[in-house]
Amino acid sequence: MDANEKSATEQQQTTKCADIAVHTSQEIDAIGRATASGKTLAGYWVDYDVIRFSTPAIQHTVEIRLTEDERRGGMDSSHLEAFAREQDSDAVLAQLYILSALAPPPPAPKQAIYTGWIQFDDVIDKIGWSPRSTAERREMHARIASFLRFGERAMIVGERTTPYVNRKTKTKFDTQVSHPLWRVTEQREPAQGTLDETASEADRAPVAVKVAITEKIAELITSPITAQFLPMGEVLGAIPPGRASGAWARVIGLALMSFWRRNPEKSLNGYYQPTRRELLTHFPPKVAPLNEVLASQNNARAIEYWHDALRALVECSILADEGETLLKAKEVRAALPLRDWQRDWLDGRVVLMPGEEMKTHVVARALMR
Repeated sequence: MDANEKSATEQQQTTKCADIAVHTSQEIDAIGRATASGKTLAGYWVDYDVIRFSTPAIQHTVEIRLTEDERRGGMDSSHLEAFAREQDSDAVLAQLYILSALAPPPPAPKQAIYTGWIQFDDVIDKIGWSPRSTAERREMHARIASFLRFGERAMIVGERTTPYVNRKTKTKFDTQVSHPLWRVTEQREPAQGTLDETASEADRAPVAVKVAITEKIAELITSPITAQFLPMGEVLGAIPPGRASGAWARVIGLALMSFWRRNPEKSLNGYYQPTRRELLTHFPPKVAPLNEVLASQNNARAIEYWHDALRALVECSILADEGETLLKAKEVRAALPLRDWQRDWLDGRVVLMPGEEMKTHVVARALMR
């Protein structure tokens, strides 16, 4: 096999996985929150040549800087803001899928390098998108290309608050990062001939890229010492994201996995009770953002979306059918004041228990502590 044949063969060998790990470590949580918040820029701080995401609740910051070429081209922070606005909570699931495909967490065997081809159609399938035409599929390819660029340019900066020590060597495990998630090293164009200067962004979008997970990120999410995750992200990805209830269910599920992994014992006995606000703002939904719904004339839709989302999580076994899931939206609204109910409702604590399959994984995390 000559070099050209070998290259063509490698391009066909895309990497995919059936399961998606929801990483809950501080650095992956930070990039996920920055990604989901991009659509509204909530939590972003803007300077001339950099935008930076940070909130009091997270240890790490996420920043994107103008490149030298962008500076010479006269671009400023508005270019970076527009780039961030292309991201949303669907991009978070795309990130988790790519990390799971190329750098699977324990007990997967350790690898020398964490790189491989990612087929965009595989990403479309795993994050619940359903293109109805070739043109729509190509638009989705362009969006995924933007997701990949964000993961390549957004620098995660910080160190975990908890120190880690290798029990065998007695040495401290370095958790300091100043890295993006990955680098895109190659890309495969669609088989449609030469594109002219009038071609749209969707026409120009690749259909697959070769991704190399940053070495430090791969080390943190694959080491048994530092890997922090729960499974079943693919279950969340299968919930249709086009309507408010589905979009809310996905982000509530992601947030719950973060809370459950960090507080497994309290989660299993119902002592750990997050607020609705925490679950709806940790990763903002891409459809019907909370603030917009609550500011609308029909703001009671927020309660309907919330309970419809919980029902979707019960149906896919992420949630057990008990506690908050047993309440009805109309009954909850009737029990609230006619006016100015939003703050009390959002800050109310809720009992949400892991479903039967998820419970086995939360129990396993509790036993490891």
